[in-house]
Amino acid sequence: GINAEYGNLPEEKPFYFDSEASKTVAVDFVKRYFEIYDTVRDNLVNCYCALSSFSIALPKERHLHSQYIQSSRNLLITKGLDQRVNLLKQTPATIVSELKKLPPTKHNPESFKVDAFLLPIASPQMLSITVHGNFWEDNKVNRFFSRTFVLVPVEPGSVSAMQGWPAVILNDQMNVRNIHGAQPPAPLIPASTPIVPPTTISYPTTMPSISPVMLPQSDIEKLMFTTKLTPMYAKQLLEANSNDYNRALANFMELQKEGKIPPYALGM
Repeated sequence: GINAEYGNLPEEKPFYFDSEASKTVAVDFVKRYFEIYDTVRDNLVNCYCALSSFSIALPKERHLHSQYIQSSRNLLITKGLDQRVNLLKQTPATIVSELKKLPPTKHNPESFKVDAFLLPIASPQMLSITVHGNFWEDNKVNRFFSRTFVLVPVEPGSVSAMQGWPAVILNDQMNVRNIHGAQPPAPLIPASTPIVPPTTISYPTTMPSISPVMLPQSDIEKLMFTTKLTPMYAKQLLEANSNDYNRALANFMELQKEGKIPPYALGM
């Protein structure tokens, strides 16, 4: 068995939080996000920051909804740089438009496994939240999903802050897989009448030990903010990609995956 081969493994736990503050933000954020995702996805636009990005990465499974397959950015399958750039959705409006193309869902909160922790050596500090669980698709097929969010503090006075979001999404990655074996009975999803999540939920107003984010303006600043490159290397990367921010970001991710970003190019 596994224990015989690898020794005594740590006890499996459904949740991991590096602090009570991270737990408070993560649990409330996840609850609110998926309530809205399952009802009126348009209302998610203000929980993404101006520099946000979203992508879907699927395994090599064929029996998934066609929209998931068309949107998948699995880098082991998607080889062309142009295609990788096009499948990386950026800005809140574009991301929500992409989410609305996906089939209707009803997530099962009781299935959720959540991990949350502050990313080390990140400036500004960022909170990583990973959620695993299952959902019903089109009220008839049960799927397994993983979702990884990277959150940054909400900008004071912004619409997001006024709506009670303690943090906004900088990066969002979705993974969807089939559940093999017998399917449990599908729940009845009510007619899609616009619903606002309950206002009685108490959301924290600040992220744990994090200062507000001043969003960059130029493409060089945006690239520095997203990749942590120094000004010189951010400028070089942009120029090498015809000053196209999206291509430069995709190129950076490709080089990073191949281990070709030298440590001195990063300004921590």
